Amino acid sequence: MNFGAMSFVTPFEAYTKYLAYRSHFTQDSYDILKYNGKVNATTNSFETRKDKFFFHKLSKHKDVDGFLISHMLVGNPHKKWIRDMIHDEEDHHYYAEWLKRKQSLTYLFQTEIEQLDDDYNSNITIPKDGGMPKLYKLILRNKISPETVIVLNTLSPFFGYWSANNLDQYVWGDIRKKYEKYTPFVEFDRNKFRSILLERFSHSNSSDEK
Repeated sequence: MNFGAMSFVTPFEAYTKYLAYRSHFTQDSYDILKYNGKVNATTNSFETRKDKFFFHKLSKHKDVDGFLISHMLVGNPHKKWIRDMIHDEEDHHYYAEWLKRKQSLTYLFQTEIEQLDDDYNSNITIPKDGGMPKLYKLILRNKISPETVIVLNTLSPFFGYWSANNLDQYVWGDIRKKYEKYTPFVEFDRNKFRSILLERFSHSNSSDEK
């Protein structure tokens, strides 16, 4: 799947993509890459849907895959209905922001990790007084992008540590699921980004999975 590229699909194909991405982001057992986007849907079932008009509109989007991913990242994926998504897209807001982050990932990462304290581990470690790590506070305040968090976790895993230590148990659980479902779509050069991270925190040891 070439995300962010021009794509032309039929209304029915747009419908199946919608079902696939919604299942991917809401169901533990479904992996859109593993199943190559296949879902249980027929043209007959599609033609009887009252909302098929919106899939006709979706099929005209230049990047249906990117559009759907960008919307699934905002809010609760369980509540992502095609009618609302198409209406939200009138100003291309979610997709435009997602595409911008995708196309400038190196700059985004370099800029966003400047918000972190110089002691890398202190940004990840859960305080003994029951407080929240700085990185998690940035996530909750939408001050750091999902892409940057995913890169950090890929290079120096900490998702499991946060979950094992019951960090903000219910809220973090939903965030982690969304990030892990999104991870396969965040493409980056590990060696390049590891060098950026080491340069930023050259005097501090990277966090290990705990």
